[in-house]
Amino acid sequence: MLLAEQLLSLEAVCNGVRYREFDSDAVEKRIAHVAIHSSELLRDLLLTTIVAQSVIRFFAPAQIDDDPKLLDLVDRLPGASRHRIWLRHLFAARTALFCGDLTRSAAEWAGFAAHAPRFVAYRLHALIDQVSSMSTASDQELASTRSYCAQVLLYFSGRFESVRAETFAEPEPAAARARPGAAEREDPPEIEELPHRKPLRGHLEALRAQNPAALMRAAERLEAGAFLGSAVSALQEARRIFLRRRASGSVAAADARLAALKAAAERRVPWFDAGAIEDVPRERLTPRETTTAQLAAEGLSNREIAERMRCSVRTVESHLAQARAKLGVTSREAMRAKLWVQVGGDGVGGSRAAGRQHAR
Repeated sequence: MLLAEQLLSLEAVCNGVRYREFDSDAVEKRIAHVAIHSSELLRDLLLTTIVAQSVIRFFAPAQIDDDPKLLDLVDRLPGASRHRIWLRHLFAARTALFCGDLTRSAAEWAGFAAHAPRFVAYRLHALIDQVSSMSTASDQELASTRSYCAQVLLYFSGRFESVRAETFAEPEPAAARARPGAAEREDPPEIEELPHRKPLRGHLEALRAQNPAALMRAAERLEAGAFLGSAVSALQEARRIFLRRRASGSVAAADARLAALKAAAERRVPWFDAGAIEDVPRERLTPRETTTAQLAAEGLSNREIAERMRCSVRTVESHLAQARAKLGVTSREAMRAKLWVQVGGDGVGGSRAAGRQHAR
């Protein structure tokens, strides 16, 4: 009965939903009770229930770190040290997935599949093999299937534009799905979407709407759910939009959030490399923007800069707005400090000659 419930639950979570009545904590207590009172004949069945529960936890994540309850269950089995190997691989695969490192996640899942017990339910083995195939599939192959698991892998690989819109859509209530005039029958066990779908959905909706404020909020929810790679991507995209809109203060805020997130993520997952997450290259100042910014940093007024560069005051204002946005600053003092770092020690102060050259 317990294994049948788990297999049904596993099928549900692989489709992005769960049964309300299925309580993982209660199930794990039942497994622990069976472990204490099981005979030798029931050991294979017990092992299958623990593997099934571990895979359910993988697809319905509650945390990024190792799960002490699952480790405790494995420690109740004969040869516990051997079983800890496959469980550690499974934990590591989940962590790598959350961090956006699909290559590492696929390698860890392969380690789990290689060390997982052989004598488990056929449906469980089939699922493990199916995910192994998906983890090595190309983006095009993943995008061509409606499988929820494939779409999740596509999302965590950072190919957000290829994820089907309906993948993380909120499930319809059972009443809305019922056909008019259909014969009354007993309702199936009530289901609900997995908790992680909501922050993923919010991220994709903000991304499609190109709403930077919503992306910043989505990044906060993603970080709270330990989806570190996706949180970094959301902040990177918000920064890019702010930059395009010349919102220098918002660019600076996004930069601060990114720096804090990267530092926290690297403390939590030592091997986490935020730099490996695909980002839009940061735009550099054009020669005219550089000269305008340098002259402004030296204290010249917009009119004086316009006279020096032989252009209109409006053009100077445009160059300065773009320079502030690209540098992520809001004041001339801050711009001077950034120019010192980016252009070099002789960048500020050497602009008078550059201004004269532009004036020619």
